Amino acid sequence: MTAAISGAHTLGSATVDNSGYDGFWGDQEQGGKFNNDYYKGILLKGWYQELAVGGNSAKNQFKRIDRASRAEHKEMMLSTDMCLAYDANSNAARCRGDDCNSFSGQGEPLLAQTHDCCAWVETRVLFDNNVYD
Repeated sequence: MTAAISGAHTLGSATVDNSGYDGFWGDQEQGGKFNNDYYKGILLKGWYQELAVGGNSAKNQFKRIDRASRAEHKEMMLSTDMCLAYDANSNAARCRGDDCNSFSGQGEPLLAQTHDCCAWVETRVLFDNNVYD
């Protein structure tokens, strides 16, 4: 159910006036299309925390920070979106080999308000493991 409800984000956006958050869940080219762009965006785009959206310290989100981000079409994700794919695990930072499974499920939710970090996935890992083609 969560996947189906969250998938609708590919169609919409959030505004400070309505929800306190600001931005689109997808890129401008895919806007208004019911597809899996939202899910691909979580994994294939670079994200960084944005604190106090609209000046409200209780509203924190992730903003797109990779080279394809654009000021005229602000893309964002909420902590609830990011937790579908990421967790914050400081021990995993030392993992560079194939024996990384021991860190799986050992972290905590990646929250915009508490984690001064970024969310990146090496796309090669997704392709090599047949997660995305």
